[in-house]
Amino acid sequence: MSGIYDAEKLIQSIAMDRYHGAEWLSNAALGTMIAIALNASADDADELRETLKSYARRIAESRPSMTPITNKLGMFYSRLPEGAALNELRAAATKSASMIIKESRKDRSRLVENAKSVLGEPETVFTISDSSTVADVVLGVGAKNVVVTESRPQMEGRNLAERLAGEGVNVLLVVDAAAAMFMESADVAVVGADSVLYDGGFVNKVGTRTVALAARDQGVPFYVVCSTSKFNVMNYLGRGVELEEKDPAEVAELEGVNVRNPYFEVVPGRLVTGIITEMGVMEPLDIRRRMEEMRKQVEPLYR
Repeated sequence: MSGIYDAEKLIQSIAMDRYHGAEWLSNAALGTMIAIALNASADDADELRETLKSYARRIAESRPSMTPITNKLGMFYSRLPEGAALNELRAAATKSASMIIKESRKDRSRLVENAKSVLGEPETVFTISDSSTVADVVLGVGAKNVVVTESRPQMEGRNLAERLAGEGVNVLLVVDAAAAMFMESADVAVVGADSVLYDGGFVNKVGTRTVALAARDQGVPFYVVCSTSKFNVMNYLGRGVELEEKDPAEVAELEGVNVRNPYFEVVPGRLVTGIITEMGVMEPLDIRRRMEEMRKQVEPLYR
């Protein structure tokens, strides 16, 4: 069936994506839900609801390090109306997914305003990899210079470097291993997050912990900028952190040599100066309170 077939292709594209961040992919996941809601074959609303739930869980489980996918899909599913007719459910699902995407954009604007209040007007910002949130914050605070590490093996940092350079920012791109060498030139380090943990730590592209350690060593404030959609409610509920690893061939193929290619790592909260969200700067207690509120939207997806 064409609708299901298209959905399979969309799901696979999210699972295999190596270039986009969690925010972009979470919205792409919602777009997939719209496609399924409109095209999936179903005899009644209950069957469509189960189909949406099944696909939503598959997408979430395909990218365990990217919490916004789980949170937004949980929010989407929890908002589906009970007792609706089939066509009414199709329309409601489409509206729900579209509204969540719009809400995420509003959250981004509020986050940037909060970052401007916290960071002031830094002249030079240090960051890693490619984050649309970091890019918006850098432009929002009016930083003149940015140091970006390239973020092996896919070199996502080059995407951010080119985008900021195109906006008139002076950009220096350096290899990941040079983070400590160039940290002294920065006023602040600002990174994104794919997942924020209940204890104030977070998950991000591998190499971020090296940046955090370099910042602490040289007395440079280290901030995380992300929306609360990246708060890992499943971690709060007791699930361990699952870090994605990809094909070792992306790094190297050497005879007789074992190669690993971790994409993400945990950065402990003790290295974080603050986590800036659309709700302001949040400490671990604030994070747990927010997670308790969010669990009501995530749990129904796993019942």
